[in-house]
Amino acid sequence: MRLLILAMLVTCRSTVVAGDVAIIPDGDQLAQAESRIYSVYARDIKEASSQQASRALASRLLKTGGEEQEPVTRYALFQIARREAVEADDAVLGYQITEAIVKGFGMRPADNLTHDQWISRGNSIRNKAKKETKKTSKLADKLLAAECYMRAHPNATGLDKAETDKRIEELGIVGSSSDRKMVLGTWSVAIGEKYHASWTFFPDGTVTRTGDSVVGVWACEPHQIKISWKNSGDAWESFVRPIDPRGSLVNSWTGNATIRARKLR
Repeated sequence: MRLLILAMLVTCRSTVVAGDVAIIPDGDQLAQAESRIYSVYARDIKEASSQQASRALASRLLKTGGEEQEPVTRYALFQIARREAVEADDAVLGYQITEAIVKGFGMRPADNLTHDQWISRGNSIRNKAKKETKKTSKLADKLLAAECYMRAHPNATGLDKAETDKRIEELGIVGSSSDRKMVLGTWSVAIGEKYHASWTFFPDGTVTRTGDSVVGVWACEPHQIKISWKNSGDAWESFVRPIDPRGSLVNSWTGNATIRARKLR
């Protein structure tokens, strides 16, 4: 399955650097860089058999890619990170990685498309995604369509940006990564006077809470950030999106309490 997603997500060819933006590497360069990355992360990739493990690995690869100075290796790290995000079924993390790819890598002039051609390609891939039955293939197509829409307006502002955001929103993968970034850190959580605790969200997809040793797993979904608490049966909570650090509503599996959360740091 990962090889199939690789073929779907490597979009175009190119190489080195143009100004501040690198050029997408060609197939041979990319293959060599990915081979090296797979050798370094072989154990991690082999053990990424759960969505949580794939999400954590995708986050690590995204961070490493952001720190990598060599452009071909950086692009390869982002591509593998996006594949792992797809395996984790984490649309928002996949979108965040796609943003990094588009912002950091441009097309060769000979390979670039016009605005209308990018939109047309994005629409075609979006229509293909609608017919997909496998979740990973569907998400991979949606992320590739989002990349096409972003490349239609590489420095979009005003009405152009609104058009791009609207097309991406229609994909159903969340139009920005802001909520995923916003939730990271520590929140004060309260249910009236009965319950007060601090929840801390980490980039690897885990969350802890004061008062006990229970660890949760969190994931971004289109309308909420859902927490599943381990060793607590069916217990779950969810932050209603969009998230406001000054005060956000949290739903609970109990269904009979109003929970409020405020970000501390």
